[in-house]
Amino acid sequence: MPLNIFILLSTLILNFILKVDVRILTNKKKGEFMKTKKLFIIRERPKDIPEDWLIFNAPRPLLGDKEWTGEFQHGIFYVAVDPNGYIPESWIEKNCGLDGWLIEYISKENAMQKAKDFYHKEYPNQKEAIEDLTEHELIQTFHRIFNQEEIEF
Repeated sequence: MPLNIFILLSTLILNFILKVDVRILTNKKKGEFMKTKKLFIIRERPKDIPEDWLIFNAPRPLLGDKEWTGEFQHGIFYVAVDPNGYIPESWIEKNCGLDGWLIEYISKENAMQKAKDFYHKEYPNQKEAIEDLTEHELIQTFHRIFNQEEIEF
């Protein structure tokens, strides 16, 4: 079996067994693949970071346009990368190689609504039971289901 097919199959199997969300980012200059994980954080996005900038988090310092330390998620080191700025492809590639996870901020209300919408779609006959779910149950569902959501760059 060719190595690239073996790696793809191994990744798919690990994703299924471990429920690990591996994101594939395309480096358009080189046509290579980079892998990272996406992590939803339920809180406000930092106000001083533009909406179109990518935010990464890691257990080690990362490269980008703005760096800071903050609350531990996957680590305490954060960086924002301007996708239209100076060498963003290189910084994204380096950050993925340094185990940087892509961060997406979401409000608690939006996370709970996404979980409810998921349940209504999957279990349309259980409307009353879905409305009785607690905040904690909805947040758990959101992390379990939507931290698996695919993204494209």
